[in-house]
Amino acid sequence: MAPKRIIKVGSDFSGMDTAVVALKRLKHLHTSLEFCSDNDEKCKQFVQEVHAPKRFFDNAMRSKEEQPPAVDVYINTPPCQSFSMGGNRQGIHDQRGRLLKVGLKYAAARHPKVWVLENVPTIAKFKKYAPMRKRLVSALESIGYKVFVKVLDARSFRLAQMRRRMFIVALKADSIVADFKWPKAATAKVKIRKHLDKFNPKVDKPGRLPRGVHCQKMVKMAYKDAHQRARLDALTRDIIVDHMAAKKIFT
Repeated sequence: MAPKRIIKVGSDFSGMDTAVVALKRLKHLHTSLEFCSDNDEKCKQFVQEVHAPKRFFDNAMRSKEEQPPAVDVYINTPPCQSFSMGGNRQGIHDQRGRLLKVGLKYAAARHPKVWVLENVPTIAKFKKYAPMRKRLVSALESIGYKVFVKVLDARSFRLAQMRRRMFIVALKADSIVADFKWPKAATAKVKIRKHLDKFNPKVDKPGRLPRGVHCQKMVKMAYKDAHQRARLDALTRDIIVDHMAAKKIFT
């Protein structure tokens, strides 16, 4: 019997590193998480306890002496605030936007076979970001990658959430053995009701608000916005509210 092929994986700006979860779900694929990075202590604790990477970096902006090892699959999800509709939209003129170079730096140094970047769709759609996006793609092509860019929506893949994200997938040209194809959208959509607990009349009371002044304010604001802008009636439609969100999300 042939030995198992272990796919080495690394990620920057890892968060909870859900990409690793997705890779583990693929049949006949065996992975080894070589490194992760994040400056959030809770993310660090979660990743170390759940995914157990061989090495964890508190800062993705590493020195030459701290560079992580080569991997087969490299995933980076740099901060989106400087490109997002909910952020300042200063792009690479914001220091967070300039963190895009972290992934390029790793590609130039370690040449992973698969390089993936995920971020907000405005990078792919807004004209003001087109020069930056083209430079990013050109930089990857100049070091031997074939690059693919597409905006995907989570609700197209049986997730009960409208979450559009841009993906850049770069494949090392000398490692390609088959044509790259983006996943096809699922025909059936999944409703959020499927994932919610069943109604419990003992604790679920009509009009009941969450605890805390801020959370109550956010819920009221969200329902008012849903009613006035989208003409949604909370008595007849399911409305999911992130009551811990910042106020600007609803304005």
